[in-house]
Amino acid sequence: MIVIVGRSSSHFTRTTRIFASELAVPYEFRAVLDMATLDRTVYGDNPALKVPVLVDEDGPLFGTENICRALAMRSGQRERVVLRGDVTGRLVANAEELLLHAMSNDVTLIMTAAPGDERPPPHKVRPCLVRHLPFRKLMDTSGYARLQDFCQEFEQRPGAASTAYRFDTA
Repeated sequence: MIVIVGRSSSHFTRTTRIFASELAVPYEFRAVLDMATLDRTVYGDNPALKVPVLVDEDGPLFGTENICRALAMRSGQRERVVLRGDVTGRLVANAEELLLHAMSNDVTLIMTAAPGDERPPPHKVRPCLVRHLPFRKLMDTSGYARLQDFCQEFEQRPGAASTAYRFDTA
């Protein structure tokens, strides 16, 4: 059995869990309850103290893309999956890069919105549009009808429905 270490409130972790579900790869989820801890074992032995981490018989594997690639290989369905870098078209490559920037910008917005942190987020990170922003109460995306339609349709998938954003408590 593999273990995915992460947080139910993390879109990076959610991506790996949706991949596992869509590819029918069983896993155990282990939540990191305190992101302030400096104990690397809490983070699946990731020295960067970041999530997600996949832990299996070969040890820890760090990062969303690496984990999704490993899940695709483990599933025996690699040919069903298009991963970052598989498509060489410039438009697709740019879309992939912009998506990763949006996900990283979202984390920046969350970190600068933390209680006690009075720093404003860098001006250029605010235009990030993902489902995670309303969950974190950082930005209202209801004015983006096409985005809302896509999210409502996608959230019907079993992997998305079973990994709804929430704050882990135990």
